[in-house]
Amino acid sequence: CLSRGLGDVYKRQIISHMNVDGLFGLYVLFLEHCKPQICKALSTFLDPKRYPMHIYCNAGKDRTGLISAFLLISLGVDRESVLDDYARTQQADFSKHKAFESSLVKAGLKAEFMDAPREAMEKTMQFLDRNC
Repeated sequence: CLSRGLGDVYKRQIISHMNVDGLFGLYVLFLEHCKPQICKALSTFLDPKRYPMHIYCNAGKDRTGLISAFLLISLGVDRESVLDDYARTQQADFSKHKAFESSLVKAGLKAEFMDAPREAMEKTMQFLDRNC
């Protein structure tokens, strides 16, 4: 939802912001600017007729990671387990995503956006604690 309909200047500003604040900055941008999409994704899980469900993403850590974390928390999973689950993404084999990583760097982002450091999700949850 962040890049849809944005001009190049605005995209460069977002990328600059993201490079300063890292994945945490990206997640805050999602939370602040993609609320309708997040709510729609979460509300999908309220309909048992849609079960079973499969959540899929290229890396499974950014939008998918946020949605998964929200679902786990809402189901009563303790925060440490949610953070551990997110951090396990770091163990994934991203070698097949070299083209994706190259596209990130070409767009101006740091290659570390391919990572899934526990601290990024932890800071995001702390942000939610302070702002919700």
